[in-house]
Amino acid sequence: MFEIPVKWLVFILTIYLPFNIVVSVNNPLTRKTYIVQMDRSAKPEYFTSHLEWYSSKVQSVLSKPEIEGNADEEDRIIYSYETAFHGVAAKLNEEEAERLEEADGVVAIFPETKYQLHTTRSPMFLGLEPEDSASVWSEKLADHDVIVGVLDTGIWPESESFNDTGMTPVPTHWKGMCETGRGFQKHHCNKKIVGARVFYRGYEAVAGKINGKNEYKSPRDQDGHGTHTAATVAGSPVRGANLLGYAHGTARGMAPGARIAAYKVCWAGGCFSSDILSAVDRAVADGVNVLSISLGGGVSSYYRDSLSIAAFGSMEMGVFVSCSAGNAGPEPASLTNVSPWITTVGASTMDRDFPATARLGTGRTISGVSLYKGRRTLSTRKQYPLVYMGGNSSSLDPSSLCLEGTLNPRVVAGKIVICERGISPRVQKGQVAKQAGAVGMILVNTAANGEELVADCHLLPAVAVGEKEGKLIKSYALTSRNATATLAFRGHINPMKAQDPGLIYDLEPQDYFNFLCTQKLTPTQLKVFGKYANRSCRHSLANPGDLNYPSISAIFPDDTSIKVLTLHRTVTNVGLPTSTYHVVVSPFKGATVKVQPEILNFTRKNQKLSYKIIFTTKTRQTMPEFGGLVWKDGAHKLYDMLSHLTTGVEQTAVRNTSVIIDRRSQEQ
Repeated sequence: MFEIPVKWLVFILTIYLPFNIVVSVNNPLTRKTYIVQMDRSAKPEYFTSHLEWYSSKVQSVLSKPEIEGNADEEDRIIYSYETAFHGVAAKLNEEEAERLEEADGVVAIFPETKYQLHTTRSPMFLGLEPEDSASVWSEKLADHDVIVGVLDTGIWPESESFNDTGMTPVPTHWKGMCETGRGFQKHHCNKKIVGARVFYRGYEAVAGKINGKNEYKSPRDQDGHGTHTAATVAGSPVRGANLLGYAHGTARGMAPGARIAAYKVCWAGGCFSSDILSAVDRAVADGVNVLSISLGGGVSSYYRDSLSIAAFGSMEMGVFVSCSAGNAGPEPASLTNVSPWITTVGASTMDRDFPATARLGTGRTISGVSLYKGRRTLSTRKQYPLVYMGGNSSSLDPSSLCLEGTLNPRVVAGKIVICERGISPRVQKGQVAKQAGAVGMILVNTAANGEELVADCHLLPAVAVGEKEGKLIKSYALTSRNATATLAFRGHINPMKAQDPGLIYDLEPQDYFNFLCTQKLTPTQLKVFGKYANRSCRHSLANPGDLNYPSISAIFPDDTSIKVLTLHRTVTNVGLPTSTYHVVVSPFKGATVKVQPEILNFTRKNQKLSYKIIFTTKTRQTMPEFGGLVWKDGAHKLYDMLSHLTTGVEQTAVRNTSVIIDRRSQEQ
């Protein structure tokens, strides 16, 4: 019997449960936790430290009976923030919070927020498995000085994913520490786990003291989620990993040479924003290069989201911030952590759904699935003859099922063969077609399978489609004198090509501020974004869609007569000094798209050139329509995702713009 070798190891663990709870109590005199953002530059000189000034501000608004009672005002301060965010977390009642919000030097006050855990994805799916000279994981490309701060449920240090064998000494820029507690000692940190800290004051202020017998009040992970996310991002290679003998292979993180700093912010009852904010602030001061946060809540306005503001401050200090997208959706605008200065990471597929397409000679594109990962691919510029062997005989003809020995090589060689599901294994049908000389296969469902789609690791380029689309393809093959097709497999991030992209879309902190100016924020609301408090919006973008992202959204308000929208992009040449790029645009149904200029001529490295994308809407598009454009120079391809939408509510347009353009384009 024909057997398929096991080549795939895909760990997909889903614990995404995004939710957002504002902790509230009906009694206005009941103390709650508030995050107080301060204007650091406004500190009077007579205060010896910012914390002293912050404490005095809190003390100044306390209820009179409490002041007369000589209450311990220091107990009101839960955390102070000094790096990525400036201010304190304090316990206040509603009246005190309202008074403090009006005080000089106070920028904003945020109520404590509760977050829950999200999860991650697998490196094998992205083709990161080969460890040779051509791999991103090779010694010459691996960066062992990168430290990833993981904010989660802690870490289980005994896991083989955190073995530091062969690693170089801890980078000198690391300033963090290894906190101890029950089940976690100094020796649990090593050259892989370079630091570990715990943050629970905000949690205890709401939920009460943590029971140290039932839960590790230390960096040790009792839940498992933090260990999973830390291993996913930077776990060392573990050979022979399997689940009860299944999926045997080598498990490793996305960046196995990187270091991990674990910041435990989540406990049995959840994760609180004051703890998360303190961990972000501490991690940046410790010297992390990357922040990985697989947590989330609901979407708030940028100026009301304390994590978004802290991420902005981290970005200003050169720290890359990556957050999970959540498990809501896939309805429109269902992401969390949507600030443009955060890289929002979401699954590109749902579980085992691996999209691929069949494009017929008529121009019609049919969506299907496939796990084909072979070296041989079909040119998307060429159409191949399409043949269906079941058209001239009974539907029970075994050749329509591509059973062994039923395909005539003289008929199918060099062609894409249509094979029906049934009787023999799906992958074996592709083997039969390949042996007969076929260059590809379209596997179509029959009534027995309906629209169920299963992605397989085929032995030749192949796409599986449902019964309805299968009937259309078979009809086309039987009724057209010269039926043709080609198969395309949608790309994901190609880490090797990302090492030499040719062109990039560059962004600076000022660019993000210019984007914020398009969100109709008041000067007070803009002030929460750190050192830009005194900047004006005279350099604001003409449209929020002009943020220099590699994905481009055209949003047409439904209540206006606007039919043409022009957006702008600037690319930077990081490839050969002298290079010429030509653009190719995939068409929309509801809009025409033109790019000006269509050719970019670079004469030096790091040169910047700009272009315009002109959308002309044809029809009202109530759901997003997607297309793309690609810049090519013969050696590089820069892909940009395009989207087109008509909306009747202006605020929705702004929100959808920020969500849609947060989807980064993918290098194939």
